[in-house]
Amino acid sequence: MIVFNLWAILVGLIAAAVYAGIGFVAPSLLEGAYGDLVLAGTVLTVGALTEVVGIKGRLFWLPIWLWGIVVMGFELYGHWGWWGPALAVVVAAALFGALMMAGYRAEKREWAEAPQRLEQARACLHAGTFDAVWDHLEAAYFDAALLSLTAEMATHNRGVIAAVYQLLGAHASPTQIQLFGALDADYARVQAGEEGVEIEQETIEAMTALIENRGAPPEGETSDPIAPQSPAQPHHPATPQPYAQPVAPNPYQQPRA
Repeated sequence: MIVFNLWAILVGLIAAAVYAGIGFVAPSLLEGAYGDLVLAGTVLTVGALTEVVGIKGRLFWLPIWLWGIVVMGFELYGHWGWWGPALAVVVAAALFGALMMAGYRAEKREWAEAPQRLEQARACLHAGTFDAVWDHLEAAYFDAALLSLTAEMATHNRGVIAAVYQLLGAHASPTQIQLFGALDADYARVQAGEEGVEIEQETIEAMTALIENRGAPPEGETSDPIAPQSPAQPHHPATPQPYAQPVAPNPYQQPRA
């Protein structure tokens, strides 16, 4: 059973390098009574910093930085009694708040850039530069994890879905077309101002994976590869969906010939 991800290996290597560097510069810190505490602090610091930049190491499905705090709590208990774990809890709460704030600001930056990336994707699609289209679409699709999903965001994501569908055209698999339809319908409800719309995270992740995989069909399904098109002959379905316009009926629900 795998209890860690690949990012955890990278985080561990970075932490080990930092710890070795501390030992080289100040070996007395590692040889004294606080040596294990320095190790825990190193894991905590490296785990937190890598988490902020998107390297999300996990051990037994928990963040690496959280394990650093757990070990720190045990070590501090040996030195200061129950004041040690209490301090570790305070540190954990402060770090969690800092990570949430960093994530919130990162999402605001992503959302600020998303509309421009969508326009760039459309321009590349029209020009036939398909590799660049996928790169722009990957940055354009916005998953509002910390920010509230607004009608403007929903309208934008519908435009991303339409661009992906236009890029795939007849090469879209049945599962992909079903995904487009379900996700577009949910975003349309948000766009219309309906309250309490809950979009399943699994569906959002499936759309994200589709874009990251450059439109490759799900495992077990086959689809003809998208042949490179000249700028004068962009690949698109017969009736591309207008941006930011409600779809009635939803074209993604209709099988293509």
